[in-house]
Amino acid sequence: MLRKYLEKRDVLWSEKTPRETLSRHGREFFEAERYSDALDFFERAMDEEGIRRIREVALKEGDAFLLGRIARLKPEWVSDGDWRTVEKAAEAAGKPSFAEQARKRYQPLTPELLQGKSSREERTPER
Repeated sequence: MLRKYLEKRDVLWSEKTPRETLSRHGREFFEAERYSDALDFFERAMDEEGIRRIREVALKEGDAFLLGRIARLKPEWVSDGDWRTVEKAAEAAGKPSFAEQARKRYQPLTPELLQGKSSREERTPER
């Protein structure tokens, strides 16, 4: 496993590093529970399976930072429900700042949303 920052940087950003090598390093960091480092490598390799594994960890552990990185990379992979899941997991794990970060990312459930209407529809006057 890459131990030094400069070694990690050189492997991660070299144009010569094959995708397989990037994914392998991502898996090694994942197994060592260094999820942010793993995501760096999975993202660079565009290793969707690795990114999905990180997403599952983020949901389970309430890690809003990791989920936010995935949302920037693949917005379609992160739903409002995922943010709610992270919020609850973060609260249960005693991570109030992650819970707050997650809360800011999803649209709160309102009576209108529960009835299937968007809040924009409610604000638009009828003609």
